[in-house]
Amino acid sequence: MFILFGSQVRGHSEPAGEYDCAVCGRRQTFSHVVEREFFTLFGIALLQINTIADYLACDACSNSYSRGAMEEPSQIAVIRKVVAYIAVGYGTWDRFDTMADIFMKVTGRELDEAGFRADVRGVTNGEIDVHKLVGKLSANVNAHGKQQVIEAAFLATYASCELEYEDRLRVNLIGSSLGTSLEYVDSVINYVRSQGYYGVRRLLTSPEDG
Repeated sequence: MFILFGSQVRGHSEPAGEYDCAVCGRRQTFSHVVEREFFTLFGIALLQINTIADYLACDACSNSYSRGAMEEPSQIAVIRKVVAYIAVGYGTWDRFDTMADIFMKVTGRELDEAGFRADVRGVTNGEIDVHKLVGKLSANVNAHGKQQVIEAAFLATYASCELEYEDRLRVNLIGSSLGTSLEYVDSVINYVRSQGYYGVRRLLTSPEDG
């Protein structure tokens, strides 16, 4: 059976001028990227369905920024909350050294302890809805940022527990909130494993990771 119609996401990029990049630490050229979903017939895009994402991306380091918010890449604040969310779930939030190491390995930035404690409290009392925040992020982040979110979720889980089905499901759901496929989540996890988990040390003694 042939599938005649479907949908396809296409990205359009155009020069956006120079901006200060928080990651590069200097002014860089940026691109304005818009990703749109199209209705397709025989693989030919016919009609735009909606806009998936709209962001600025540094041409040098590939980090994406929300337009009008250039203080840090769009994924950074959400990654902080994702790490807090995972740590609260496993009761490892008090192991700040490990969570800070994960944050540094994934983003290259230091994790502010006071901010992390505030996120832990927000997750615990229900003020922070991580899946809603991740869903909103998907409109202002590129594949590089999405990969970092999934890496952080997986590494915080890997460090905190013996991975079972429910644990992988939690990571998968974060990927789903980002709008990524299970295959993409698997590819990110396999890459992290191939890199020796970026040297992150587990809080458990067993070498098994599921």
